[in-house]
Amino acid sequence: MFRVMSFNIKNRVFGIFLLISMIINIQFVVGIGLTADNNQEIDFSEFNVALYKSSIPWEIDITAFSYLIPWIGCNLTLVESDDVKAGVLNNMDIIIFPGGNNIYWSDLGIEGRDIIRDFINNGGGYMGFCAGAFYACFSTVWYPFEGADPLPEDKDEFLDLFDGVGTGPIYEISEFPGSAMTQIDIENQEHMITHSLPESMTIYYEGGPYLEPNINADVTILGIFNEINKPAMLCFEYGNGKVFISGPHPEFEEDSDRDGLAPWVDMSDVESDWELLKQVVQWLVSPESNSSGIGIPLYSLVFPLALIVCFLIIRVKKQIIGNQTC
Repeated sequence: MFRVMSFNIKNRVFGIFLLISMIINIQFVVGIGLTADNNQEIDFSEFNVALYKSSIPWEIDITAFSYLIPWIGCNLTLVESDDVKAGVLNNMDIIIFPGGNNIYWSDLGIEGRDIIRDFINNGGGYMGFCAGAFYACFSTVWYPFEGADPLPEDKDEFLDLFDGVGTGPIYEISEFPGSAMTQIDIENQEHMITHSLPESMTIYYEGGPYLEPNINADVTILGIFNEINKPAMLCFEYGNGKVFISGPHPEFEEDSDRDGLAPWVDMSDVESDWELLKQVVQWLVSPESNSSGIGIPLYSLVFPLALIVCFLIIRVKKQIIGNQTC
């Protein structure tokens, strides 16, 4: 009788422990266990962003990023080839290669390529748009005019970050030279970058690539060109760093002058794309190695394991007492 009463007391104690453990575990998972929670506080002023200005810069893109990055809250520095080779990236967290003439490979050469690769591999972030996306690819295909034979390129000076092919321009969207607003369908709404975005966005396009991963490439496709059903934006990890590349240009605010440019007369966009880029920056500087949306950190598994252990202890004790009373 005493043993049965003793077991009942212990059973209640274990029951209380189980309840407390469940409550604590829920608090951990809901409160701080969602690694894709964009509401977590990040002091963007702690991060330094290098904006690459080529020998033939696209000035309006330099202007747009010069307003966008301070809006996010990061510190911005314009850099050129000599700065990169002199070690400026040692003090940077992210480097941006904007749109423009696709001559980054000739600007930076093999030496610059290796410096940028090492920067990303050691934990830095890369953002490439249009020409900057081409530069990141293993190889590229260029169509000089509609119906022309493709001009494939696989230069040693390419960064070779993206295990895939960048192909452009996309004549189904716009003539080249030429531009248009294009619909980008968000492909993965569980990722940290895109989880709060609408199902589709209208983004400026001018000659950028669609991005086709090679077989078994470990990348996350974030957006699709609606007109051709090909990847428009994607991200992936590279060593200890991260990479985001985009064929279209979300940095422009066509209906506003907050990007430092007068509103565009012949282009209109009902939504701003800057929140997308803020979430890109947040993902790049986040210590999480997330590639897909919501994840639960290992420490939150302590409590479920405790629940299992306690349950097993109770079952074993109950079995022992049952055998003793038979």
